[in-house]
Amino acid sequence: MIREVAAGLSGRISLAAGKTSVKQVAALIEQCDLLVCNDSGLMHAAVAVGTPVAAIYGPTDFRRTAPLGDRHVVIRHALPCSPCFRLEGDDQVHACPHHDCLMTITPEEVLNAIVRIRDKESGGSRSAIQV
Repeated sequence: MIREVAAGLSGRISLAAGKTSVKQVAALIEQCDLLVCNDSGLMHAAVAVGTPVAAIYGPTDFRRTAPLGDRHVVIRHALPCSPCFRLEGDDQVHACPHHDCLMTITPEEVLNAIVRIRDKESGGSRSAIQV
């Protein structure tokens, strides 16, 4: 799946999934203009190295784990069942009948988050993000 996504992208693409240590991936993320990711350790690594984040939230609670600072954007839908934390183990993940918290987030919403970050960053010392 990662190779399929990368094949549809232009620009300098590095596939490092499963090939890096925590320090190496933090160094790679530090070189990025922006990281689009889920609520994960990589999200927090990006914050730690100063890379803006567009963070996609589903079953977890953004109030507890959102990236700290105004350089980041959280993408989520406020559903009655959210947060449910059904992400640990197959039994819990499969217990959710719809996964709407993630499946209803559109590419346009993610792109809008990227543009908001680019607009914030264009006044700073980092180069503007190319969209």
